[in-house]
Amino acid sequence: DFEEILMESDSAYLMMVYPLQKIKHMDKKAYGRVVSGGLTHLKSFEDYLSISLEVQESLERADRFAKTDATILIQGENGTGKEIIAQGIHRNSYRKNKPFVPVNIAAISNNLLESELFGYEKGAFTGASKEVKIGLFEVSDGGTLFIDEIGDAPLDIQVKLLRVLQEKKIRRVGGVEEIPVDVRIITATNKDLLKLVDDKIFREDLYFRLNILPLYTVPLRMRPQDINHLLSHFISIYFSGDKLQTLEDYFEGDTLKFLNRYRWRGNVRELINLVEYLSYVYVGSPFGLKDLPQYFLSQEDRVVHLSEDEVWLMKQVFYMPGLGRGSLTKLAKEDDYTLGEGQIRRLLNDLQAQGYLKSNSLGRGVLVSDKGKDLLFKYM
Repeated sequence: DFEEILMESDSAYLMMVYPLQKIKHMDKKAYGRVVSGGLTHLKSFEDYLSISLEVQESLERADRFAKTDATILIQGENGTGKEIIAQGIHRNSYRKNKPFVPVNIAAISNNLLESELFGYEKGAFTGASKEVKIGLFEVSDGGTLFIDEIGDAPLDIQVKLLRVLQEKKIRRVGGVEEIPVDVRIITATNKDLLKLVDDKIFREDLYFRLNILPLYTVPLRMRPQDINHLLSHFISIYFSGDKLQTLEDYFEGDTLKFLNRYRWRGNVRELINLVEYLSYVYVGSPFGLKDLPQYFLSQEDRVVHLSEDEVWLMKQVFYMPGLGRGSLTKLAKEDDYTLGEGQIRRLLNDLQAQGYLKSNSLGRGVLVSDKGKDLLFKYM
């Protein structure tokens, strides 16, 4: 009896013996808690704050994708919430009670990346531990592995990822045993992977393996209706002790107009940073332009010069050159856009006066000028 031994001896040892497979299972569970950072409260689709119809449609698509087991590629700029979507997909999948393990490829040096993903056998290389290291694929077994910044994956790792996707098996560094893994793969990138394919930096076969179910996040400048919505939300967090109710209580009219036309290069992350900064310098009066961080005002290329209506109109002209007022009015009705022919005429005149549109020399209608294309591409 162990208690009697303890009472009769100054020291005692307890040895617990488990079958090898149980030890491996325990190791995965313990390691999984470490690498996942204790992600017991994953984000849901409701945490993706937006009133944009385009975003809502994208989230509905992500919800449908969550019910499948196919690989998903999420593409979008930094700060647009790609990991929130990945976590929401996991939470809405049948794997929701299994691990969700995120890894950012860009944050791991190339010489360590293979062992992080696939693990290694003891003493597999100089400096390796004398114990077996479980890789992230094994830790994710039964759950989801979210690979962020997939566009930064070295070519040799791309080959190994392709094999895992094809064979559903991994091999640890220095090992010979092929270990089956049941993992749902979600990847994300802020890069144009097809361009990387053309540049021979990314494997074409891997691209199509990853891009079975594509999702795209929408930059903040492409959903201007979200700017005030997000400002209000984060002000309620960072100014929680204040009793003011509306954005006009916090911002002068010109400042709010400026923020609605700002390009938001860092997207929602940049907006959160701004609200946090303003909470530290707030003295009780509405913020003027002079109160914004200096870089907001010093880089004119970051300021958007088009309204949402102007963006819509210029896009129609860009994709269908030669459109006139009548055709644009018809398109607006088809898109449920609340623009009448009089509004479209005024917008066309204003955009032509500013040099963003030009008359079609080959017939009726208008074209986007080179100056207009330079500006429009900031929205695309």
